[in-house]
Amino acid sequence: MSAKSILEADGKAILNYHLTRAPVIKPTPLPTPTKHNPPPRLCSLHFPEDANVEDVLNQAEVTYPWVLQPGTKFVAKPDQLIKRRGKSGLLALNKTWAEARAWIAERAGKEVKVETTHGVLRQFLVEPFVPHPQDTEYYINIMSVRDALRRLIVRKTGRNFFWQPGQEFARFMAFPAHGSNKWIPATGLPFPGDWILFTHEGGVDVGDVDAKAEKLLIPVDLSQYPSNDEIAATLLKKVPKGVHNVLVDFISRLYAVYVECQFTYLEINPLVVIPNEDATSASVHFLDLAAKLDQTADFECGVKWAIARSPAALGQH
Repeated sequence: MSAKSILEADGKAILNYHLTRAPVIKPTPLPTPTKHNPPPRLCSLHFPEDANVEDVLNQAEVTYPWVLQPGTKFVAKPDQLIKRRGKSGLLALNKTWAEARAWIAERAGKEVKVETTHGVLRQFLVEPFVPHPQDTEYYINIMSVRDALRRLIVRKTGRNFFWQPGQEFARFMAFPAHGSNKWIPATGLPFPGDWILFTHEGGVDVGDVDAKAEKLLIPVDLSQYPSNDEIAATLLKKVPKGVHNVLVDFISRLYAVYVECQFTYLEINPLVVIPNEDATSASVHFLDLAAKLDQTADFECGVKWAIARSPAALGQH
């Protein structure tokens, strides 16, 4: 399996489109949607090396006229596979378009350092700001077992590891001893399938997700897909019951998109769930997203990925 990371803007567009279209594995607690989501407001900006920054921003006002709506506030951020942007000062929140535009102009084409990586900022995303209380922020991640195994191997051995074409799953029921090429048995490794990780505390300070998240393994045999009650009991133990149905519905639809579009990794942090006044339902917003697609499925899903761009990570060319 060869995975490619995609722009956050494109991942959000794919998810927004397919959430109401991908067939769910089992019926969810909520009625089937009778209409599809409106197109998302995603202002994706690219600044090539020879670009005039002001020209790009002027064109954005033509391509995305909604940025000029009076009174609207925005989020602006680089869209270059950068983790923990908020902690690196690369996130502008609750800004007018004039403020967001100026913030981008100060950074576009400039070199920055994020942790130990140096790189030039050339891709940005501007989208509407969603005001919300911190206790409405959650974290969700769906990953294939292969990606989960790689993470486990790295954590247990201190050695980085990447899947090579032709390698079989069975081989990795063992992992290499630290500082050695010898493979030793690994205990507690997951069976093939997809993991769903969920925490009731998302956002910039989510912390060690592997350690704190509730986890649910979705088996390859989707006839064994968990019931709505199982999803709620496993993942939503610390979530107010008033939003359980909304979240179970979203999780099932999110997983349906994951399968339908052949994702290998899909992380939303924060996932914001804002209850209505009587706490019987809620609106759902995916504010930050990271995603990878299985390139070997291009023949099957290429039309669904038509918009997806795969950028070089910060510091890579």
